[in-house]
Amino acid sequence: MKNLITKIALLVLQTTAIASTPQIQNPQQPTDHPAQQAVTSSLTIPTTMVAGKHEIPLCSTLPLKGEFTVLGSKIFDGMSLFFNKIKKENADLQFSYRLTVLDDQGDMRHAKNNIKKLKKNQSPLFISFLGTEAVKTALPFIQKNNICALFPLEGASQFRLEEYKNLIFFRASYKEELEALIDYAKGAEKDRIAIFYEESEWGKSVYQTLKDVLASRHMELFAEASYPQDTLSVSKAAKELAAKAPNAIVCVAHSRPAYNFIQQIVNRGLHKTVILGLSSLISIQKPLKGSRGIKIVTSSVVPDPEKSTIQIVQEYRTDLKKYFSNREPSTYSLEGYINAALLTECTKLITFPLTSEKLLQSIEKLKKVRFKGIELIFDPKTRTLCHHVWINDGRKKEWPIANK
Repeated sequence: MKNLITKIALLVLQTTAIASTPQIQNPQQPTDHPAQQAVTSSLTIPTTMVAGKHEIPLCSTLPLKGEFTVLGSKIFDGMSLFFNKIKKENADLQFSYRLTVLDDQGDMRHAKNNIKKLKKNQSPLFISFLGTEAVKTALPFIQKNNICALFPLEGASQFRLEEYKNLIFFRASYKEELEALIDYAKGAEKDRIAIFYEESEWGKSVYQTLKDVLASRHMELFAEASYPQDTLSVSKAAKELAAKAPNAIVCVAHSRPAYNFIQQIVNRGLHKTVILGLSSLISIQKPLKGSRGIKIVTSSVVPDPEKSTIQIVQEYRTDLKKYFSNREPSTYSLEGYINAALLTECTKLITFPLTSEKLLQSIEKLKKVRFKGIELIFDPKTRTLCHHVWINDGRKKEWPIANK
């Protein structure tokens, strides 16, 4: 299992799923929301019988080479970890998942071709798209009812619309992440809040969302600076913001440019400025602290993978140690693990033959439930299940929920 992430482009994992009592705990029977009935055309998931059990094909496209290899590999690790654990440990099986992941190298032309190929040759059921560009690439397929996309790792509000019936999110939105970060800044008495962002559709979207969040708290953006997409050209932005001297900066950037930017603003004297980052910047928190003693505070859409006492996180750490002992806990692999576990539990609630409508409705009925310690409240307007955001301030204690 140590060589799951390799240089090959096609990765296929035969997996099996739990057939025991579902782990979703719901004290009240949910009532159907009108939006649940709006799926106009159901997609058939082409399951086959293998050794007397239903085999369900499941697809994804992820960057397994290139700049975002680390993120794509961790997501794949998390999904593989859960499915591998089920295959090894559960004898009473009624169905299995066959996960096929194609490498898109972070190039959306490859991602589009991968979606077409997988939809044609494998299944219309997709999981764990990564990022704004990937969801944007998949959106025409979703709108035309060609695929069903579950639990993308993406927070932009423009995709969280009631009309996108074949798209459901597990994680909280960027708006909810920004609300948590701004409330943290206010609690620390930081009111001169600036933003450093990428000049991309993603960056500009989060920039506007931040302005809306500040306005809702009767605040204004103190300063702003940006850097060109797909570059490390951050010096101009660092100089501009250093001249304004904000006491808090929200970083809407990928890890490498964010790392360079933070180093530069500290060198320019902003060592007392609070650096706030979205969940995607958790990966640079320890390196900055270790090499330069720089502290950053990030949001997280999943609990602390190293210290959380929540049931599913404890199971994740146990499984990681048992099956992927050479992997360190991370938020991205934990989210992949949760996505796979949640899909499995919702699949238990439906009968075969399997269709997208049955699967979507089983997820949409999660109105107020606890899934192995995580609260799920499906919002039909935003197509979102989990609304909690955790704050990671770098201290050696379990991350608190910011918006509980």
